[in-house]
Amino acid sequence: MRRLVWISLGAAGGILAYRKAQEMLGVAKDKGVLLTVTDTTSSIKEFAQSASQHINRLKETPSHAHSITGSAAAAVRPQPKP
Repeated sequence: MRRLVWISLGAAGGILAYRKAQEMLGVAKDKGVLLTVTDTTSSIKEFAQSASQHINRLKETPSHAHSITGSAAAAVRPQPKP
């Protein structure tokens, strides 16, 4: 299930990156190369910072497996990975 989620996110990210690249190529023809490169690097930096913040929030969020206590925790068995 995790693989399916990551594959889906990767596909969606690839589609978004492709569309953004096509849009940026159209803008680059109008603006010129130097301004386009500067805009691109700043937008990539902002995206990376945003993604890093989201990943850190996900790491800090406790999972449900850590909240199980008592005899219920002893009864939980890990599922084998395919």
